[in-house]
Amino acid sequence: MNLEKKSSLTPLAPEEPKLRVAILFQRFGPYHHARLNAAGRVFSVWGVEACAEEDVYAWKKVEGAAAFTRVTLSDRNSGGRQWKRQLHQKMWQALDEIKPQAVVVPGWASTDAFSAIAWCVKNEVPVVVMSESTAWDDRRVSWKEWLKNRLVKLCAAGLAGGTPHADYLVQLGLPRERIALGYDVVDNEYFSTKVQALKTENSPAFIQPPPAAPFFLASARFVEKKNLFRLIRAYARYRELAAESEIENRKSEIWQLVLLGDGPLKADIVRLIAELGLQNCVHLPGFKQYEELPAYFGLAQVFVHASTTEQWGLVVNEAMASSLPVLVSHR
Repeated sequence: MNLEKKSSLTPLAPEEPKLRVAILFQRFGPYHHARLNAAGRVFSVWGVEACAEEDVYAWKKVEGAAAFTRVTLSDRNSGGRQWKRQLHQKMWQALDEIKPQAVVVPGWASTDAFSAIAWCVKNEVPVVVMSESTAWDDRRVSWKEWLKNRLVKLCAAGLAGGTPHADYLVQLGLPRERIALGYDVVDNEYFSTKVQALKTENSPAFIQPPPAAPFFLASARFVEKKNLFRLIRAYARYRELAAESEIENRKSEIWQLVLLGDGPLKADIVRLIAELGLQNCVHLPGFKQYEELPAYFGLAQVFVHASTTEQWGLVVNEAMASSLPVLVSHR
């Protein structure tokens, strides 16, 4: 090893080797990529993704790995027993080759997490469990809680999204002093600088065409728990109240609603918008990729997230990093 010197007499001591850590996610989306690069500045990180593609999120594949070594175990999550069996084998093979000093797993329910925990138990390697589950975000069944308790007790430490998530890990048997907060984070600098640059440069990357009025912005998968039907009905009521206002000359300032996303409930959402006569003021631009979001955040007046239950709505982080005020449900 080549050592620099403070002077001709006193050589610098060699740097301590970084802790060798494997961090697992089902699939690397943009915010996973940001977290792994940030972790790579502290540890020697191997980012292990179970698959390169899956059906839940329509993200484009995030290429490259600036500060970590990327390991992809399968091209696509095809589901089924055979895929899970192969994933289990590939996980063990990958961890055998990486030889991590610690393994960080995303929860306890997925095949990749369960396989990695089993490998760690066999090889006496500490596990850090990442969790964004709370005691109230789903119906809890006693026998499942018992199994979770057994799995969580195999972990050396936890990284939780927030206080309710840490409380649930304690409930499952992990000592509170072994739990840190800060799991659910995004690349704040990316959104703050992108939005500021777009505003400063009046970039053509902004929404084309923009809504004809100021607008509320929401971004979510079109699934039941996102509470989009109630959001649309609430927006219709807002328009009714605004139209009844005695300040006639301000009716033109009634805000519109832009709802980003896609999913199985889209046809029902389109039908509701038509029933309420909101076709000209509720806009559905579809799912937007990571690099397109700052344009919407930069033009919106308020971000709305109305979920009835949510592990953690990371899009709220992104909106706040873009300097947007947010209106969110207490869940």
